[in-house]
Amino acid sequence: MTQDGEAALVMEAAMETWAACKPNGMTLAEDQIPGLLPQIAVSVPGGLDSPESSRRLNELFNSKSRAPPVFQQLLKPCADQVHFLYFWQAFGEVSKLVGAEGASSSSTESQSHHVELERLRDRILQRFEACSQRSESRAEEPLAPVRIRTRDVIAEVRSSASSSVP
Repeated sequence: MTQDGEAALVMEAAMETWAACKPNGMTLAEDQIPGLLPQIAVSVPGGLDSPESSRRLNELFNSKSRAPPVFQQLLKPCADQVHFLYFWQAFGEVSKLVGAEGASSSSTESQSHHVELERLRDRILQRFEACSQRSESRAEEPLAPVRIRTRDVIAEVRSSASSSVP
């Protein structure tokens, strides 16, 4: 499978797994995550393809200490909620770590679309984090100022798309 195909597979698996977790729109209660970890783990593309990838998957979704598993830590809950964008980011990171995405680092044109989409996601998450830090310093509700308007996201997508066109 090509890198583009693998990236699309991971993205699709993340969305399907999110839906299977029965979120409330774009968020999921943090206290539901521990019970959902087995279901999420078996949804990671390539996670059960070899003994080595299964071992890595087990390490990422289980913990030998009192600390939460690595995957759960990657979710970065805020106000007892996990946002889909953090879920998608964590799911993608875990997929890379267990080997679902190819080992080759060559870049293709079609893969660049997935990379751009991930960069957009990460920029939006940076805005979330910046707004959350400001609200914490002012003792506000953590998610109150984190309202990214649809037109802001559309503008970001258009800006990203126009800058990647030769």
